[in-house]
Amino acid sequence: MKTKSSYIYSICIGLFFIALISVPLLADLLNINKTEAISKQENRVLSGRPTFKVSLLDPYPTAYEQFYNDHFPWRKELSNYLAREIDYKFFKRPPDHDGLYVGKDGWLFTGYERQYWEGTNTYTREEVNSIVAVLHKRTMDYRKKGIRFYVIVPPMKSEIYPEKNPPDYYKRIDSIMTDVIMAAILKDTSITLICGKEALLQAKEKGLLYNITDNHWNYRGAYYAYVKLLERIHRDFSVVYPLTFQDFSFKDSLQPGGNLASQSGLEDIDTEHVPMVKIKNTRAYPAIRVGYPLPPEFTGNTGLEKIWQVNDPALPKAIIIRDSYGEHLIPFISENFRRSIFFFDGWYYGPNWEMMDKEKPDVVILEIFAPHFKYLLRWK
Repeated sequence: MKTKSSYIYSICIGLFFIALISVPLLADLLNINKTEAISKQENRVLSGRPTFKVSLLDPYPTAYEQFYNDHFPWRKELSNYLAREIDYKFFKRPPDHDGLYVGKDGWLFTGYERQYWEGTNTYTREEVNSIVAVLHKRTMDYRKKGIRFYVIVPPMKSEIYPEKNPPDYYKRIDSIMTDVIMAAILKDTSITLICGKEALLQAKEKGLLYNITDNHWNYRGAYYAYVKLLERIHRDFSVVYPLTFQDFSFKDSLQPGGNLASQSGLEDIDTEHVPMVKIKNTRAYPAIRVGYPLPPEFTGNTGLEKIWQVNDPALPKAIIIRDSYGEHLIPFISENFRRSIFFFDGWYYGPNWEMMDKEKPDVVILEIFAPHFKYLLRWK
């Protein structure tokens, strides 16, 4: 027979459980836990709340689950606490985050890139042909407006440093899918493609090109790809030529961990020396933003449009449509053009005709991270 105290205890446990499972619902209803549409920590667009339709119920549960997984209350804080306090400090092991892998000597890699490295994410022949067709059409469309079009492709970290890959990485195909796509693009001689991979592999012994706790190249890695790009542009515009080591310097600086450390909650614990660039006699200066339209989820983010100018009327004008890898190209490219607009359009990699018609650039550079070729399929 239950005693009064045990009965009260059972009631309290039940009420505590109900309160616990009600927290997420109350936080959502009262809008206590505000989340952004873009996760800076994960460098991606989070799932949006799906629209409930009685006539279209099948996809709703899955879509809402994706939305909730991205927005449940205190998701970032709880995830970081688990990684930092439990995995890292208590168990003395690297965080076991979905999509994050620890390679040799503590190098961090993303699962997103792994699928391309291993060959589990492949494109059909039709998709590869469509990507080439999109770039071909854009080249021709720009050419009609007197614009020279160049495509530069930053490679994956695992392509440049395969010796640091996690031990369980296993290549299932002979050629990486991104190499297959670029080989197909190169067959179309109307498209000017600059492959960053070749330049970085040649420069590998000259210093660290990617940060250990980040999936992006650093300024040194970006510089060697920039040289290859500018050497090609110089053939069309003789007044444009790449900066040399006499024009700038690299200085190692102790910085917090990169985006992969941030994703695992270790940004404040992991630090590393990264090369920072300093232009010696810079000609470029920042100009006023125009305010070109961004995708709705990026509205209000003023850092996605950056404009630089050089007081030299002999130089051409350039627009650079970029992703996050393009950030490290800015100090270099901005020195080479009379007006250079660096525009992140939310991974759309679009033609951005409004900007082209207003700015009338001489050069358009599309900087697109190797695994992101799939985003060009929306323009086929």
